[in-house]
Amino acid sequence: VEGAVIPYAVGVDIACRMRLTVLDMPACALDDARRDALKDALERETRFGLGASFEKGCLREHAVMDEDWEIAREAGVAKDKAWKQLGTSGAGNHFAEFGELHLERPAVLGGQALAQGVYLALLSHSGSRGSGEEVASFYSRRAMALRPALPREMKHLAWLDLDSDPGRQYWACMELMGRYASASHELIHAHVLAALGAEELAHVENHHNFAWLEEHGGQRLVVHRKGATPAGQGVQGVVPGSMASSGFVVQGRGCEDSLASCSHGAGRRMSRAEAFKSLSREKLAELLEGHRVELVSGSLDESPEAYKDIAEVMAGQAGLVDVLARFEPRLVKMAPEQKVRGEGWKRKARKAGKAEKAGKASLRHGACMGRARGEWRLPAPPPACYWKAVGVKPFRHAQGRACPMLKRSATLFLCFLLAVPAGTVLADAFDAIVSDPPKPDPETDVPFFGDQVVVEEEKPEPKPKPERRPVAEKPKPVRPKPVAEKPRPEKPKPVAEAKPRRQSNRLEIPADAARRNDLSFLKGCWYFERQALRADAPGAPFLGMIQDRFCFNGSGRGTFTQRYVNSGREYSSPATARFAGGRLVLHHPMFRNMHGRRVAGTFTCDGQDAGTVCRTYSPDTRYLSHHGTVRISRRP
Repeated sequence: VEGAVIPYAVGVDIACRMRLTVLDMPACALDDARRDALKDALERETRFGLGASFEKGCLREHAVMDEDWEIAREAGVAKDKAWKQLGTSGAGNHFAEFGELHLERPAVLGGQALAQGVYLALLSHSGSRGSGEEVASFYSRRAMALRPALPREMKHLAWLDLDSDPGRQYWACMELMGRYASASHELIHAHVLAALGAEELAHVENHHNFAWLEEHGGQRLVVHRKGATPAGQGVQGVVPGSMASSGFVVQGRGCEDSLASCSHGAGRRMSRAEAFKSLSREKLAELLEGHRVELVSGSLDESPEAYKDIAEVMAGQAGLVDVLARFEPRLVKMAPEQKVRGEGWKRKARKAGKAEKAGKASLRHGACMGRARGEWRLPAPPPACYWKAVGVKPFRHAQGRACPMLKRSATLFLCFLLAVPAGTVLADAFDAIVSDPPKPDPETDVPFFGDQVVVEEEKPEPKPKPERRPVAEKPKPVRPKPVAEKPRPEKPKPVAEAKPRRQSNRLEIPADAARRNDLSFLKGCWYFERQALRADAPGAPFLGMIQDRFCFNGSGRGTFTQRYVNSGREYSSPATARFAGGRLVLHHPMFRNMHGRRVAGTFTCDGQDAGTVCRTYSPDTRYLSHHGTVRISRRP
């Protein structure tokens, strides 16, 4: 488009975006004990689902929230809501997943040179959340209002001139949503890596659902890429597949025939409603298992069977991009399954509205063509002789009462009759019948009272009931009254004194606590003793012990205190508890220990056993220590 932008062509989820980060952790972490830590980081450091947001006290910080958000207020964007959703992922086909990045030859990704090999990578897909939808909806309606002459099938292609105020306002809002979406991806990746104690080696990211001012064929054009990836000369991007198929890091060739663009992904082969009807959970689980993929959470309509073959898509655009690396998903996190009412339900709901209700009201009993709304109505129905003249009989209501409303065809006939101009034969005939009606025939005519037509029915004479002969009643036998026995005095039973239950020092997890997500058994303080490890020499112990203490108030939040037994130094931080995969996971975020290093820890408890596996992460030394099974008790 030249000199204009089409809000609907940009898309509802403005600046939907891809980001891939290569970690310094080995890819084998997906298959060893660190797999649980990867899964926990995905679940803890972002939020999925419709309206998902961070709770108060956990909001993410980024410079994008210091920008001028007043430009988006007119479109209904609330800055507070946008701040709560900053760093979240939303629903639909959005995801965050860990996988293996395969480089078959050395390559430069995001400006960083990487050697040939297999790397651990984090891939995410999400957009500008509810804020972007508000902007898109507001300016799409505004554009359609400015182009009323467009045919109905083309009204969504209404445009805004860039030299007009609405066009400039939309462009500013679109660019703000782009920076907001980019900040969300940056925060998701930064927090996940911090929770793992990992560092970034390289990253690649790109927009889709966006508009760019570019020059093609000597013209300055606005290129709309709804579901398309920029593929200019040397421009890198990510083309994902499904949750069980490969994704690709690509580099554009700058093909002018495609306006320097390539596909965003594989694309759907069936709608969401069709996927829910034709696919099964069992087949999805079998398919994921065959591809070594664990689905942390997700919906059936995002099954790989609902998408096209990404290999065929990449083969079809071989002239548009070069493949630099291949990504194989292993741990996938998406929005949990939510009920879908069927395709196009929003559009059908909008069409229903007041017009549909008014149309139904126009044919209700006791009203004719809008009488219930107080607009105009037909006069009272004429007597039965008129019904006989026009060949229409009054019909009965389903409940047996006489109803003044005609059948639909008769109603339309009467409305047409009254609409005929005065002086016509039909109108004269109607006036003559109404002004001087013939005398009703008591045998065939229906009496008429006011605006009600009452149909009298001839009641048949009741048949005489046969007389019944009286039957002599038999005397009832008199039963003797039972003599009440004297109650015997009961001997009082000795009441055993309840012995106070001794509180166990062991950490005992109730059998159904994980299913009910009940953490009340954690109320109190719990002590963990373990041997400290030297960070610069893994496996070499200190001459002392570390005593860790978690204190909870019956919920999933509490405090963590670490005490070095030798020196007596203590360090405190907040703590959280939750169930993950049927196991109890206690976690404390990073703090600086006595050596000045940042440390974060996770303690995992299985079943009724009081033992635990303690893992400590230190991003400063890039060292993950495993302390094995340690003792847990209520007493130090």
